[in-house]
Amino acid sequence: MTNSNKESSSNRIWLIIGGAIVIVALLLLGWQITDVSLLGIKLVPPKATESNQTGSTSSSGTLLLDGFDKSSYDGKYNTSLWSCFGCDEFGVVTAAQGNSTIHLDATNKGNFENHSGGLVSQSSWLPSEIGYIEAKIKLLSTDNGGVNILLRVPLEGTTEWAASCWIQRFSDTQAEYACDVSTFMNQQYVGEYKTESFPVKYDEWHTAKIELTPQFKLRFYFDGELIGEHTPADVNVLKAKHLSASFGVYTDTKLTAFLDDYVVSKAP
Repeated sequence: MTNSNKESSSNRIWLIIGGAIVIVALLLLGWQITDVSLLGIKLVPPKATESNQTGSTSSSGTLLLDGFDKSSYDGKYNTSLWSCFGCDEFGVVTAAQGNSTIHLDATNKGNFENHSGGLVSQSSWLPSEIGYIEAKIKLLSTDNGGVNILLRVPLEGTTEWAASCWIQRFSDTQAEYACDVSTFMNQQYVGEYKTESFPVKYDEWHTAKIELTPQFKLRFYFDGELIGEHTPADVNVLKAKHLSASFGVYTDTKLTAFLDDYVVSKAP
């Protein structure tokens, strides 16, 4: 064998050894082999795990991510991510995970126009940290009320500011989608802004999204389409507050809705 052939063989051996080391390293990091053939080995990266659903340092660029698909939380919800609000007041609101979604039921047992409740994030963030919140929502009931996602900011006393997108009943045969900005004060909601409403069907999934710019301009989306923009009147006050992510239902009778794939993204 000539010197050139020896060098070529040696190079091939080192390439094989190097490739094997890389494959072993990737397998240790959670990658999986999905195909082995004469053409080589096919590797895929690991799927998202519970550890990168919760942390603000996730490499995926999310502050919070819940696909409601971890079977250990079926029949309940992940209490490390969420806490319940409005569950034990003048009505009954339940939130239970199952079939890779979260199932929301509400029954108004009080003499009030609406009873609302749902889940709110255990964590909160400054506006400068948040890029957007997004989730898939579906309204099943034709009873009065709706399902929504929200960015919430507690202010003085019992006053609370919120930006939300929702699907709610319009008639027996049709629901509607819209987004709004309001402040809860003196036991009532005071509206500040509302987008155009869009007709939707019951028992049909739609994607709701609220984007937050560094200047605290809100951008509202319906199935990926921009439907409105608004800068809050109290923007200078809100910039210094921590925001929570939330979702829930509201009704004056009873209501059933579903939600899936809730994301709070990091600011770009």
